[in-house]
Amino acid sequence: LPLAPRLSEVEFNRMCLQLREAARCVRDESWREVAADERDSLRASLVPLGGAVVCIGPSNFPLAFNGISGGDFCAAIAARNPVIAKAHPGHPNTTARLFAHACAARDAAGLPSASIQCFFDCAPEDGEALIAHPGVAALAFTGSRAAGMRLKAACDAAGKPASLEMSSVNPVFVASSAANARAEAIADAWSASVLLGGGQFCTKPGVILVAGERAAERVASRARELLQAAAPAVLLTEGVRGHLVEAIGALRAAGFEPACGGRPASPGLRHEATLFAIPAARAREIRALAFREAFGPLGIVVAVEGDAQLV
Repeated sequence: LPLAPRLSEVEFNRMCLQLREAARCVRDESWREVAADERDSLRASLVPLGGAVVCIGPSNFPLAFNGISGGDFCAAIAARNPVIAKAHPGHPNTTARLFAHACAARDAAGLPSASIQCFFDCAPEDGEALIAHPGVAALAFTGSRAAGMRLKAACDAAGKPASLEMSSVNPVFVASSAANARAEAIADAWSASVLLGGGQFCTKPGVILVAGERAAERVASRARELLQAAAPAVLLTEGVRGHLVEAIGALRAAGFEPACGGRPASPGLRHEATLFAIPAARAREIRALAFREAFGPLGIVVAVEGDAQLV
């Protein structure tokens, strides 16, 4: 990830802001949301969960979403719950340094040593066993759908709440009037979003469905120009690149060749910006592939016959 401005300014400042907001909530106890019914002598207030919150962060936000400094961590600590954080293998040293700062703050505040904990790796079944442990009250997770749903199933089985932010392909639907009037401008905006951060934001609009085959051709043509001109993206982990290669390979196996890109690049964990153009009928046939999220600079343009089919 680029140091400036992404990490050193934008994300670092966001992390500090949410930590300060959590500290404010601890001091004024606004998180309790106290409500009183004086007439009937009733009073309600939020209370701590009575156990630890397991916080698991993603690869793509090592500061603002980190298990030991992210929003989930802040919310859990502000509400006076212990935290057991899992470090992401993509940035273990960053997490270790953040954990050291958190431990120093914990010790300075006189909190028990177990109130902030962190571990770095485990087998999936060990993570599920941790969630089932009676000392754990809840899960906070940001990451892939596959891992999130597996952990949610463990929470459901144990009767514990889970807060999850998971993947989505974030499809964009372009009606015929917009497509005919400004196909190239739409392609510019869509391509920029697909390429943002190397295509490694959970908000990446991986699929764009365009009403009108001629308009869809215009969008695909302009997007191909932009993606071909883009330098190969640096991907965050070997796993991200492997999943991207697998997704592109599955589309090829279904009978499609990329309009541009499609290959890993070097040095390091790089990959070419890749575009596929698919007609709507085929997209329906391979729905699981066409609407599968894959981190990285991959976009799919789906040509839809008209507005009725778009709906």
